[in-house]
Amino acid sequence: MTRKRVKNMTRDQQKAVFANMNTTPKTTKKQQYKINPTKKHNTKNLNISNTPLPIAETYATNSFRNSGKNLDDEIPDFDRNYGLTQDYIQNYSKDIPRDRMPVIEPSDIQEFDHKLEGGYIDIFKPYAMSHPYFPKTFKSDKARKGWVLLGQKDGNPTDDVIEAQILRVPAKDLKPLQSQIWLDKICNNIKKHGKPRVGSPVVNTTIITSEEGYILDGHHRWGQVMVSNPNLKMKVLRVPLDIDTLLKVGKSYGEAVGNKPKK
Repeated sequence: MTRKRVKNMTRDQQKAVFANMNTTPKTTKKQQYKINPTKKHNTKNLNISNTPLPIAETYATNSFRNSGKNLDDEIPDFDRNYGLTQDYIQNYSKDIPRDRMPVIEPSDIQEFDHKLEGGYIDIFKPYAMSHPYFPKTFKSDKARKGWVLLGQKDGNPTDDVIEAQILRVPAKDLKPLQSQIWLDKICNNIKKHGKPRVGSPVVNTTIITSEEGYILDGHHRWGQVMVSNPNLKMKVLRVPLDIDTLLKVGKSYGEAVGNKPKK
């Protein structure tokens, strides 16, 4: 279904379309906004979570047009998919600002998995420090290197072994954790790398999720896929930890390997 067809539907018809996807986007009242197609919006503050569909559509249309592309060609179902993505963020996000989120880059994931599988990270009792220890910052390189080995120093070399799995999961079956996902970044990535599809880098680059399906890092890649095709499967490292525990582990691990928070 094309974006033009969605725009020409009545509100009840739009609701029927979204109901088939088990969601009802909160931003469909396009008639409430007077949008100037030539107006330049502040592209540094277009957070999908709270940017109304008419403004998002106007920005995306202009962004693709300025690159010699057409939004209807690149993302035919932009209206529907944007509403779905926004609904996910509003319903699932734990409202954690991006600069407080863990940063585990794709190049770090193999080693992170190795540390989990080897029981190197001290997650469960008994604790090497006599208590749970998940620092948000480290004072020295020695402290960083020491933290990722505490699981082997707690008296039980197997209690912290975590066997994660590599899976292929549809984007619509994942849950965003952070509340800030920038539309301009998503549009720029699609313009640069093309629309996500089977075999493209954005779906073949691993993202980390909790046992509930919450995304630990990789929200903008998820956003790219959601806005383009929510049914597209992404490569996921599913860690069998609840999101609260994985969040603490991930934050400390990112800091331990020297990654800085993103803005």
